[in-house]
Amino acid sequence: MIDRYSGPTFLSDQESLKEVDPEFRQLIETLHRIPFCASFGVSCSGHLREPRQDCFVPYFWGQLNVIVLPSSLHIPELLQLMERSISNHADTAFGRIKHIFGPPKSSKLEVWEIRIGPNGCLGSLEPWQVIQMLKEDNASLYGVSKIRHKEIELFWTALAERLTIFCQEHGFGESDIRKRDEEITSVWDG
Repeated sequence: MIDRYSGPTFLSDQESLKEVDPEFRQLIETLHRIPFCASFGVSCSGHLREPRQDCFVPYFWGQLNVIVLPSSLHIPELLQLMERSISNHADTAFGRIKHIFGPPKSSKLEVWEIRIGPNGCLGSLEPWQVIQMLKEDNASLYGVSKIRHKEIELFWTALAERLTIFCQEHGFGESDIRKRDEEITSVWDG
């Protein structure tokens, strides 16, 4: 799903992937190979942005929500696999959540959230204090930020690769965003 006009909508087709953070586009495409599974809601992979040559903005907390129908035979195995894979990385979490734009209480769908944090690379700074910083004045933080950004990219990539194997083992074909949208929508109300 992507956020349009303050409310999430499902990804509608391959073209809508252009609005997804490139750091986890492969993971989102892989999730959409799995029946009754789709990305959901507003997401952010975590970034290191360099708007100018002399400055940077470290944004190392991200999340991706996944909506599933747990009664589908393969979904419990998928959730266990994701839990194991995610727990192998520093400052990450995976758990079921109640999403403000999620399905109604009567629905059998569940929303699960993948979270990744800065793993201490911001030092004593709170996330809300992170703004555009000069590289020269913050050389140490910039160096640590580059390392954490690489770890975040590897986290999303490793998870996508593990889920690709899961898809191959279960015979799930190519990513089909339209089909996942139809499946999730068909059971939205319960």
